[in-house]
Amino acid sequence: MITVQPKATIADACSETVARLARCSSELTALSVAHRHTLLASVGVGGTTPSNVIAHVDAIRLLDEHVHYTWRATAHPAAAGT
Repeated sequence: MITVQPKATIADACSETVARLARCSSELTALSVAHRHTLLASVGVGGTTPSNVIAHVDAIRLLDEHVHYTWRATAHPAAAGT
């Protein structure tokens, strides 16, 4: 069953979602730097190969870009709608 929410409730939910996406984006950016340093250090002790490190760093970078883009794509319409 579909329920209709008041406009204020929808606006509050949008604001909370945008704030959470912004927080996730900044946290992921900070974590990606630490992750990159840890991966690079593991190559020096023989923990992994350089090609594995490049693949992991690229995957984290792409995830970071997607989260950042999602936040920006959500924040713009949410701001225009309030």
